[in-house]
Amino acid sequence: MLTTKDQVVREIALASLGEAIRGRIKQAPTSDEIARYLSGDCTGVFLGPSGTGTSVWSYARNAARRQRERLKVRWRWCEKKGEMAVECNGKGGAGKGGGLVIVPPRARSQIIYRLRVAGQNYYLDSLLSKKDQGKVYALASVDRASNHFLRNGSFTRFADWRFVHRARLDVLPLNGARRWGDQQDTRCRRCGYTNETLSHVLNNCGPHMVAITKRHDATVQRIVKNAKLPGEIILNKSAPEADAGCSLLRPDIVIRDERSKTVTIIDVAIPFENGLDAFRVAKEHKLQKYQPIADSLQEKGYKVYLKAFILGALGTWDRDNWAVIKHLPIGKRYAGLMMKLMVFDTIRWSRDIYVEHVSGQRQYS
Repeated sequence: MLTTKDQVVREIALASLGEAIRGRIKQAPTSDEIARYLSGDCTGVFLGPSGTGTSVWSYARNAARRQRERLKVRWRWCEKKGEMAVECNGKGGAGKGGGLVIVPPRARSQIIYRLRVAGQNYYLDSLLSKKDQGKVYALASVDRASNHFLRNGSFTRFADWRFVHRARLDVLPLNGARRWGDQQDTRCRRCGYTNETLSHVLNNCGPHMVAITKRHDATVQRIVKNAKLPGEIILNKSAPEADAGCSLLRPDIVIRDERSKTVTIIDVAIPFENGLDAFRVAKEHKLQKYQPIADSLQEKGYKVYLKAFILGALGTWDRDNWAVIKHLPIGKRYAGLMMKLMVFDTIRWSRDIYVEHVSGQRQYS
């Protein structure tokens, strides 16, 4: 109403606002005092009870005061331009972008959008600032494949849907993840490890190693089933033709083609999404571990392709996997479906591991 093109409506609104402020401060308000009133200022002439009834202006004032912390919303009077503008948080969430944004009357159509974005940024920053949250989403937000099931739940059981969101926020009830009450015994209820966290349960707890291995093998089988490279496929064995010193190294997948003298070595890892470096560390470990095989085969005249295939324990997809899929090569159309199935398999196995951990009931045959 204060910025409408209709001059009559604008003048009536301004007069009504002036009367509401005059009833509180007992004098005609200045333009700066109008801005302070609408911003919810409670200092100076606005100190103390209002003493006036409610109106659309008092509602606007109270709304601005309530959202001051979240949206940084404030009314400003620009003396130079002679206009009233609205200021709010324009920061692009999680430390991106910068500062406040000012919405002048000529951009009044943008105000709802700007307030909505300011609210989203506030809650996003609040989530990511928690030390035990945001770790998974730092990786899950990198590639859309990690969240393909969010809108329609495709390839996902209801049980998995209920599990994965709480797991990614790290709010599942475990001895090492209590947020209130007395921190008594944080040991793992199955193996006695000192800290029962979700990372320990899904990746390191001894009684679940069979299920953890089956989760890993599900991804290996998907890759092997759809690989189109010519040659002999060797699973979980030492690479033929490699030096004797490499006999103890057993990569998940080796594809050897004697006609073209090429060897493809792919090893699958399913680390827990413990921050942005989790995938990088897992890849570096795999590449360093199997580099002696690659060096040995290259000395014997083979062309070697060595890569790590990474999936997070909570269904996070590493975008570098697309390069592996392209090399195999797997058709683009089916690659998208295979990606969804791999994400689903991983979440399903992780859910079963967790439920078996807390209930003691076997979740797989």
